[in-house]
Amino acid sequence: AAGKGDVTVRHALTHLAGLHEFRPPLEHETMFDWDESCARLAAQPPIRPPGEAFAYHAFTQGFLLGEVVRRVTGQTMGDWIRAELTEPHDIDFHLGVPKPVRVRIAETDHAAMPPSNDGPDRVADVNTARWQASEFPSSNGHGNARSVAQLLSLLTRHPTIDSDPLGEGALDLVRTVDWDGPDPVTGTNVRMGVGFGHSSRSMPVGVNDETVWWAGLGGSMAVVDLEQDLVVVYAMNRMFPSTDHVMRSIRVVHAAHAAVRA
Repeated sequence: AAGKGDVTVRHALTHLAGLHEFRPPLEHETMFDWDESCARLAAQPPIRPPGEAFAYHAFTQGFLLGEVVRRVTGQTMGDWIRAELTEPHDIDFHLGVPKPVRVRIAETDHAAMPPSNDGPDRVADVNTARWQASEFPSSNGHGNARSVAQLLSLLTRHPTIDSDPLGEGALDLVRTVDWDGPDPVTGTNVRMGVGFGHSSRSMPVGVNDETVWWAGLGGSMAVVDLEQDLVVVYAMNRMFPSTDHVMRSIRVVHAAHAAVRA
């Protein structure tokens, strides 16, 4: 609909779907209504040409991919992750946090989330039970460095959990770079593959070309070195909008590489 007939799942995975924000902006209450939020995106024309122009879909990607999962499996993204990955392998990661777990969540510190068309208006939202219990697949997974590393080990040759949900050929897709150029949302150059960024001159995350990664506000970062079967995850709760803190996290990753080589 609305000129999106050529948008593919791969476009959503690589932030090339042309739907990086809600236009007009999504009302605060509406973002908690999954069906209405998805209907808004379904009715919205692409902002940028699908498949031709990258823009970081920080908030909208979760609705795009979450709705695909729901229509294919009949489960929400959170239910699928819980049934297939986290509960069978006792991994402390949650998309839609159960009430008994919420007392263990570290509150987000420093209101550094600026108002935007693309997510919560203020950092206070993420500290509420309503936000924690809801599912925003690209924005509000709750876990720690260990649990994220356990999940990402699925990309290595020696995963720490006995599961193979990715299927044959998935790693070849992860290694492929679909975009290498500017991102108008973050103001940086991005090398983007299916689901992950790739190390680049502007973001020298890895020590080789076989490194995939992503990061978030405050400098949280997850990195997988596919060549060395190394996963490094840094998680924090103090938020900053500046990419300076991503560079700090990159130094942590490089220190981990140095420790492995020592």
